[in-house]
Amino acid sequence: MDADREAWEREQAEAADGNSEDEEQPEKSRRDRGEKQLKRAKDIMAALHKLDTYLQEIYQCEDKESGQEMLEAMGNTVSVLIDEMKNISEEYDMDEDFNTKCGVISDVLNQYI
Repeated sequence: MDADREAWEREQAEAADGNSEDEEQPEKSRRDRGEKQLKRAKDIMAALHKLDTYLQEIYQCEDKESGQEMLEAMGNTVSVLIDEMKNISEEYDMDEDFNTKCGVISDVLNQYI
């Protein structure tokens, strides 16, 4: 009977070890996902700096069609950026900063409209 008890205890210990591995997997997955998101944020920031630099330089579209494509792409990018600005301001409790930035954007738009 002691052998049965020992076998049962071994099975329980093995099952517990298996469960702890299963519990570690989701934690590792969350950690990996978080690291990927941090890297993506750094990549976005680098791309924004690069875009800003490119836009400061003189450039020219090939023709009216490519100009229209660029205008469309820029408009879409501005919309996405504003949405993301709002998401960031909500996540980090920066509503006042968001409102200030929107005021600056509004001022720029009012110069052209």
